Amino acid sequence: MIRIIESKSYWRNISAFSSEDYEILIYQNDSLVFWSQNLVIPGQRSSESKEAISFQKFRNGYFIVVEKVLPVNRSGEIFHVSALVPVKYSYETSNSYLKPHFNKLFDLENYFLLSKISRPDHLPVNDLSGKPLFYVGIDPADYSGRASGAALLFFVASLILFVVFLHQVLNLLPDQRLVWLRPLILSVLFIGLYFLLSDRSILLKGVSNWRIFNPELFASEGVASSLGSLIIQLLFLFWACIYITNKVQIRINVASHSVLNYVLHLVGYFIIFYLTIYTVGVISALVHDSKIQFALINPLQPDYFSLAAVVCIAIIFICLFLLSVKIISTLRRRALNSLDNAIVLLTCTTLAFIYYLVHDKGISGLWVMMWVNMLIIILPYFSIRPRGALNFARIFTLLVFVSASGAALLQVYSEKKEQDTRVNFAEKLITSGDAVTEFLLTDLQQQIPDDDFIINFFKSPQLAGKTLANRLQQLYFQEGFSRYEIHYYPFDKDGYLLPVAGEEFGFTTENRMKSGKKEVIKNQLYKYTSPSGTFSYLAQYPIKDNDSLLGHLNVQLTADAYKSAGVYPELLLEEKDKLPFVTPQYSYAIYNNQHLVKQSGNYFYDYRLRWISPNTYEEKYLDDGGSNHLLYNAGSNLIIVVSKENNWFSYFTSYFSFLFVVLFNITLLVLVFNIISIHPNLQSIRNFFRRASLRMLIHGFFMIFILTMLLIIAYVAGTFFLKQFNNLAMETVTDKMNRISKSIQFIYIQDSLSYRGAGEFENVLKKNIDVLAEVQDIDINFYDLHGDLVASSQRSFFEKGLISKKINPFAFHELSGQGQTVLVKEEQVGKLKFFSGYQSIRNSMGRPLVYIHLPYFNSKANLNEQVGFFFVALVNVLVLATILAGLLAPFISRQITKKLSLIGEKFKKVRVGSGNELIEWQANDEIGNLVSEYNKMIGELDASADKLAKSERELAWREMARQVAHEIKNPLTPMKLSIQHLQRAYEQNAPNLKEMTQRVCLTLIEQINNLSQIANEFSNFAKMPQPQVEVVNVNEVLNVACNLLLESEDVQVQLYNHADQNVVAADKNQLLSVFNNLILNAIQAIPDDRTGNVKVITQNTDGQIVISVSDNGVGISEEEGKKVFIPNFTTKSSGTGLGLAISKNIVESFGGAIHFSSEKNIGTTFFIELPLLKKENLN
Repeated sequence: MIRIIESKSYWRNISAFSSEDYEILIYQNDSLVFWSQNLVIPGQRSSESKEAISFQKFRNGYFIVVEKVLPVNRSGEIFHVSALVPVKYSYETSNSYLKPHFNKLFDLENYFLLSKISRPDHLPVNDLSGKPLFYVGIDPADYSGRASGAALLFFVASLILFVVFLHQVLNLLPDQRLVWLRPLILSVLFIGLYFLLSDRSILLKGVSNWRIFNPELFASEGVASSLGSLIIQLLFLFWACIYITNKVQIRINVASHSVLNYVLHLVGYFIIFYLTIYTVGVISALVHDSKIQFALINPLQPDYFSLAAVVCIAIIFICLFLLSVKIISTLRRRALNSLDNAIVLLTCTTLAFIYYLVHDKGISGLWVMMWVNMLIIILPYFSIRPRGALNFARIFTLLVFVSASGAALLQVYSEKKEQDTRVNFAEKLITSGDAVTEFLLTDLQQQIPDDDFIINFFKSPQLAGKTLANRLQQLYFQEGFSRYEIHYYPFDKDGYLLPVAGEEFGFTTENRMKSGKKEVIKNQLYKYTSPSGTFSYLAQYPIKDNDSLLGHLNVQLTADAYKSAGVYPELLLEEKDKLPFVTPQYSYAIYNNQHLVKQSGNYFYDYRLRWISPNTYEEKYLDDGGSNHLLYNAGSNLIIVVSKENNWFSYFTSYFSFLFVVLFNITLLVLVFNIISIHPNLQSIRNFFRRASLRMLIHGFFMIFILTMLLIIAYVAGTFFLKQFNNLAMETVTDKMNRISKSIQFIYIQDSLSYRGAGEFENVLKKNIDVLAEVQDIDINFYDLHGDLVASSQRSFFEKGLISKKINPFAFHELSGQGQTVLVKEEQVGKLKFFSGYQSIRNSMGRPLVYIHLPYFNSKANLNEQVGFFFVALVNVLVLATILAGLLAPFISRQITKKLSLIGEKFKKVRVGSGNELIEWQANDEIGNLVSEYNKMIGELDASADKLAKSERELAWREMARQVAHEIKNPLTPMKLSIQHLQRAYEQNAPNLKEMTQRVCLTLIEQINNLSQIANEFSNFAKMPQPQVEVVNVNEVLNVACNLLLESEDVQVQLYNHADQNVVAADKNQLLSVFNNLILNAIQAIPDDRTGNVKVITQNTDGQIVISVSDNGVGISEEEGKKVFIPNFTTKSSGTGLGLAISKNIVESFGGAIHFSSEKNIGTTFFIELPLLKKENLN
């Protein structure tokens, strides 16, 4: 900093200084030579000031002021550096742009209070030396009135938990009995929820202080006590409707033509009528009983309350649809004939119409009744099938129907509300005053009584009255009062006019001036309204000398009916004083005795009123010239005409688009939730898309593509629009600056001001600034070459301390230091961002005379308005394209799938070996190529069919031979082993030779008989023998199979019969073949270096007999296990691989099953499960 000051390069570093969160002021001796921001500039700096840290209150907030003295110049110049750190911004005026808030460096809530002096319940904030710098406390009222995010979160969580608990309790109720109990409980709870939320005292302060729960925003008797309460009620109703739709199955156990069935239909229809009337009532309340503007979609200035209200409308329409579908689907189970149904519906319509007339809803009951009847007629076509295929055409048709219905209701009620607003606007045109003027006159109550010149005038009234009038005009009533004719009246303390000469004062008394019908605006400020509608102000300023009253200065301001109030200074007004948001749409005219006396806006009125006026204090609406006109008779021959563009269709389309977007998203969420509930895991969702029909996929991808393209186009167009508007705003400011610059140069040359002093030039600027501002319709500020304010069309902007009277430092540096002539940049005051233009006015020699500053406050407001219109048009196009895409997608997909369906039908009829029909296709497209390939395939298929038949016959013979060979080979091996065993016994002269010979002979004979039967069957039928199903004892067959290998030296075969029941229906020979195959495979699986152990175990399980054959062999690997039962697969060096395949077929032909388990190098167990033969079937 010292180096920067030594080189006096602080202006070259203005960009770095201005980006900080604090303001830097540099004084050279007593003169301010640098300021990094123009938030606040303290008074004149004294050369004797010392270094200090202080806490100061300025008009725009609280600041920590750090002062340093830097004697860095050899010539003895002293530089004072002040750093002003804003702690809390606080303004005299409070509105949406000027709200008290702490600097982001401190991150404190607004309920904290700051004080320079010690107060109870305040904590000190000390400086580095430990001395209290300021004190911080909490405003109890503001603290208790704050909105708590945590409280709202816990409140919502408690409601969700309550619904979850209620859901579980309702699920515990019996389904068959008390079927009406669930709807009854939900209805009682909904009514109870309404009364519960109506009492705001039950809500936590942190919840009720949210604006969404504020009755000032929305409250309607019979609907909800706040918008937040309405949202909770409708969400509960939404859940209840979904629960009833999915969980409640109402059965009507009455005869179709019974009286009770007629009553049930009447009650059901009346419930639908009542739900519709309730829906209409909610929409009416949201429009009439709220401050919700239903603003158009604007991403730069989103209105979340409008969005919440539209969501409420969408939810209640969905609830109406769900409950109506449930009622209609229930009644259709006992449907009446057409005539009886029409009579019941007409009866219900009459009753509902009478109810509607008694409870006036502000819209024609006939239209509502017609709408309900149409709803009941079309509802059967929109029945809910949770697991059915999606019908996009019906979904979009329903969304369009509901959106159009809601938009129509919004249009009707909004138009009625707008008409009421227009009447109020017309009344205010002749009764309301000027909030800006009232503020300026009140602000002067602190300045005029302290003026020494005025005090001396009242002490010595010998001075000419013209002198007083000139001073008052130049100092106090020059800026902001151009539309008024002003008169000044000085009265002594007794209420008599001072004896001064001059034509400025008339002859009256103070009491006479204050007489008449008046309205007290504020203390010592009165407003008078004449019968013709014009108004005037009387401001009274007491003049005192050391608390001794000298008199009063009365200032009378009469409004000129042919002058407007000028530029509307939005920052200067309290929120309550702002005009309604709709006023820019209006044009108006005031007629006195049928003659035009005043008009404003874009509509051009005739000099004579050409419409028939209504009666006194009544209004009339008429359409003419593309506009809708309100004619309001204000009495005293005054007719007020307020006109607006007749753009009802634009509003209807915007409401329709708004509703459609919300309904579309809610419907999409419901569909996604439905898919997730049916397919809870990701793999199932993937399978869902795999199983989805081609038509559904075309629907979905077509919609995704259209929406994606539209969103991209919307983003690009929106970005381009914002850029173009910003450029246009900057060009507008530049153009206005050029015009004002030319006007100032003309005045400068015309009045020969180059030969006079700078003071005279400044007086001329002050004199003409209001005229220039009114002509250019923009605020103007003039700064001298030192950056000090010279004149302003809105001086109160500076008097209230919104910013200091210094020019923006960056603009000052560019204009004075860098030699630029024009600069346009974005600035911010409070939360209001706007474009500002700066330009230097130069004389004929090129020397700067003065700097012009044009704050274009309306730039952002215009931007928001234009962006709103642009996005409404964009969303309308988006919605229209979405609807067209949704309706065209089924047609396009049907055209595509229709061709494929034709091919599919042909494919279904394709049979090998029979005559197949070719497809005729004329178009040479992709499907034509597919048809061509199909026809070619059919030709090749017929040719291949003959070859296949021949090949199959040959293959059948080969397969049969292999199977027979395998069947014959299986008993040969154990027969050979038995004979060899018998031979060794004979050679060794075994003692049991005779018994062994007898047993082996019996076994050989049985196996030979089996082989003989197979050979005979093969000879007779040339195929495997058909099974001869008989009653078979499994244990006996197993004994035969095991006895063949029981005497093996290397392998021990053990049979364990644990089955009490062992009788099955099977072919004994085939079953023996299966057992032989499994036991032989078990033996062959045991390596030579291992003692074999084969266990055959039987046991009963669940009406079956399970035979397990276990070995301690090498086992089967996982890869081999997949191929065990495949024909021709074998792990042995010899064999055909048919054994297990044939065994599997045999077991399954008996109604059984075969499977295995294995561990590598430990062993394998095969399991055969056969159903036991029941006792009643044994005979």
